[in-house]
Amino acid sequence: AVSVGGEDVLDLVGAGVWGLVRSAESENPGRFGLLDVAEGGSGVWVAGETQLAVRDGRVLAARLAPVSTAASLIPPADSWSWQLRQGQGQISDISLVDRPELLAPLEPEQVRVELWYSGVNFRDAGVALKVVPDFGWRVGSEASGVVVGVGSGVSGVGVGDVVFGAFDGSFGPLGVTDYRLVRPV
Repeated sequence: AVSVGGEDVLDLVGAGVWGLVRSAESENPGRFGLLDVAEGGSGVWVAGETQLAVRDGRVLAARLAPVSTAASLIPPADSWSWQLRQGQGQISDISLVDRPELLAPLEPEQVRVELWYSGVNFRDAGVALKVVPDFGWRVGSEASGVVVGVGSGVSGVGVGDVVFGAFDGSFGPLGVTDYRLVRPV
């Protein structure tokens, strides 16, 4: 019902039950316990644990581990033209990319926004997992912030206005989009 060390989950019904019991356990600490034993194996319970898996005679429990700083994504301190880019196939497939076009002169109907907040929605998760087509848009299409530049044909919003709207990728300090895709807050 649960994956240990990257193995495939074979019991989808058991995985659903595992999730349900985990929810019940979080609401009623100490009342429930989960033990996943591979087919043909035998189980043993360890006092003080609420969720265990047994594989090849070893009793395994989930533990948090520190993330190596070598794998950290550190944005450049002197640049505003970067974004986090989500790959496809795994949620953890994230990279830091340079987007110099964010600083290029604006087209007549574009606005440049200093992004304060970015959102992840269900579509973004689906795109990241390759279950929804991306239609060319990067994940992180919803954001808000303050307008720092406007094209010559922009009306309804101006520099200094706080806006929210849709962007082609919003996980970074700047976003550029068509002015008709943003609204004042």
